[in-house]
Amino acid sequence: MYVYPTVKSATSSRLHGDVGEDNTTPLVMSFDEIEDPDNWIESGPHLMMMPKDPTSLDAFSADFTTGAPYVMFQGQTWAHLMIPMCAARSHARAHARTHARTHACTQAWILHAHAERARDAHHYPGRAAH
Repeated sequence: MYVYPTVKSATSSRLHGDVGEDNTTPLVMSFDEIEDPDNWIESGPHLMMMPKDPTSLDAFSADFTTGAPYVMFQGQTWAHLMIPMCAARSHARAHARTHARTHACTQAWILHAHAERARDAHHYPGRAAH
């Protein structure tokens, strides 16, 4: 999935992570094409926020090794905020991590989402399920 400039802010998610790409240059999807190997990332489950104005992300770091939200394609039209759902999977060369760990993170997130829905259904019985 490619992120294109938006006419309004948008969000998206990748619950199974991705196959890897350059964190600084759009459309570099092969490790063989990358200029700096330190910019290669294979993300685990994550959310993405694509603001209408990419400069609104200027205060965020592009460092994807900390597990905190980071900017992908910083300073470019396609800049967007990556929000890792499992910090252990969000760092350089994560391809060494196993599918099982990604699956466990995704399952934990799904269980959390179901628990929130159950709580909401109990506390707000008239509210429609979402």
